[in-house]
Amino acid sequence: MKVLRIILPLVILGGGASLAYWILVTKPEPRQRNFIPGPTQVEVVTLQPSAYQVELETQGTVRARTESTLIPEVRGRILEIGSNFQDGAFFKEGEVLLRIDPRDYETEAVVD
Repeated sequence: MKVLRIILPLVILGGGASLAYWILVTKPEPRQRNFIPGPTQVEVVTLQPSAYQVELETQGTVRARTESTLIPEVRGRILEIGSNFQDGAFFKEGEVLLRIDPRDYETEAVVD
């Protein structure tokens, strides 16, 4: 009985291996086909320069390149705000950004 338990699995494995070998050895050869490549077709297009709008979707934080803080040397009510006194605007030297009511600082100058 012990001999049968050892020999039977070996016989089954041997038979399976023999069957697999026989299948691999006797398989039919695939047909050989002669492949002749055809001519390659190429389409040629002459490019013309043209202008078009490029749209990019991005994310980020926009920051000013430079920042300035205006600190008045005198007190007074703001009477006028210049047209270029806004975020991101440019201004030139001598351009009026704010006009302050002169009465407060003129009164202080007289008192001193």
